[in-house]
Formats: sequence, C-alpha cells, structure tokens
Amino acid sequence: MACYYIVRATVAKAREKEWVQWMLTEHIPKLISLPYFSDGCLLQGSNSQDNKGEFIAHYTAINRLSLDSYFTSEACAQLRNDGVVRFGDDVRLTREIWESIE
Repeated sequence: MACYYIVRATVAKAREKEWVQWMLTEHIPKLISLPYFSDGCLLQGSNSQDNKGEFIAHYTAINRLSLDSYFTSEACAQLRNDGVVRFGDDVRLTREIWESIE
C-alpha cells in the first residue's frame, strides 16, 4: 500500500530563497536516494501570510514499513539535524503520514 510522508514548512521570507534552493538541490535528492523512498517533490502554497512562505515537501515511501524504518535510521536524524543547523527558527515544520485506501 502506498504511503506518503508530508512535511509542511513555514519559512521566513528572508530565508525562503535559500531554503528552497537547499531543498531542491540537497535535501530532497538525498532523501529520495535512500532505499525507503521512491519519489519526492516540493510544493509552494499561494496563500502565504505574515511575511512567511508556505511549502509542502511530499515524499512517496515504498510502504509504511519502509517509512517507519526511515524514522529510526541515522539518515533521518542527520537530515533533520542539517535543516535545524542551517535554518533554526526560520523554518517551522509539521509532519504527517498518509496512506492510500485500496
């Protein structure tokens, strides 16, 4: 069954361009190169408010077991830490898991 990992990001406008570039050239390619995922993309919302950009990183996991394995991997810890070190409080994240109904 398909499983989707959704990361919603609110990014300070002053850091938005830098964050998008990092996501597209570093973070997403690293994450989808891992054996847990088959695809990923970055979406931008059109209703940004409060001088902040709204984004969704949408990742397709191989299955729920793969996603759960990713969450306990060193790669997950490293990728998350990289974002925190680079952007700190300028990026706020929420994470969701969605599964297809078959």
